[in-house]
Amino acid sequence: MVGVEFVVINAVFMLALVLSFITQSRLARQQTTLANELLALRGLCKTPDYMALLIAVIFIALIVLAIVSRALAGNPFVWLAYGLVLAMLIAMVVLCVTDKGLVGELKKYKAVGGVVLGALSFAIPYLAAPMADATISEFTTLEASLFPRAQHVFVLIMSVLLWPLALSILGLLAILPLWIRAQAQGGGLARKTRLNYMSAIERRVEQRKSLLSELRWLAVIVALSFSALAVPVVVSKLVSAHSFNSFLKGALVSSSFHLPPQACGLSSQVPESARVVQIRLRLASVAIPESDDDYRFERLACDVPGIGRLTVTDN
Repeated sequence: MVGVEFVVINAVFMLALVLSFITQSRLARQQTTLANELLALRGLCKTPDYMALLIAVIFIALIVLAIVSRALAGNPFVWLAYGLVLAMLIAMVVLCVTDKGLVGELKKYKAVGGVVLGALSFAIPYLAAPMADATISEFTTLEASLFPRAQHVFVLIMSVLLWPLALSILGLLAILPLWIRAQAQGGGLARKTRLNYMSAIERRVEQRKSLLSELRWLAVIVALSFSALAVPVVVSKLVSAHSFNSFLKGALVSSSFHLPPQACGLSSQVPESARVVQIRLRLASVAIPESDDDYRFERLACDVPGIGRLTVTDN
């Protein structure tokens, strides 16, 4: 006779096989449904959708870099992070330009946008001027007003650094109300009524298009938010970098230091490659090369032929 234990074990075994078969069948149907849905979405994707996907991938990559940098107590991939931020901004611009729906919304407010951009064009140079003056004074230990040409050049450079931050904040302030308005329109009564008159297939296509539109809006918001946070960090790192400071010193010398040392009788004190600018009657600022791309600035007495020489003091 067959024991009770044998019957129970076989019953449990058979039940497990049945449950396994049912579970695998459902998973297979779900996977097929998901695969079909992804294929359907891919068929509807256009350039803005691929840009939104790229922004999402870059965003995840930046998060991974941040985690790695925190674990290593430093970022060994700093230039990679800068490149990813730049790629995200480029992808966002391409998305905004190629997305007809977003472009249509923005065009409704082009007059207001023009006024705001015009105001920024006037405001940014004023904000950049103190930064430019502080940098010139830090290099030369003199008043920045003594180097008017350099002031103009430095204001231009600082303005270029401020524009990405200003545009990111402005874009974020502009896109959020537009997104809320688009959300309200998407859930409006007119749209729901229109969907009710569609067939099941048409309704599904419309829902997929709405999903892709949502993803595009979210991608733009993520890119603007991240850039508004990342741009100040990138700018501060750039400004403090030795290579950028060398570039600024070179711009200062090129714009204001044009005289040879002989013009102030300094041939015996500084090398021939030094460049001089006479800032007062008997005082000169001298840019002395320390390497191929770096300078040291000193104040020295200027002995102008026919005028004489005066000892320079700190006053």
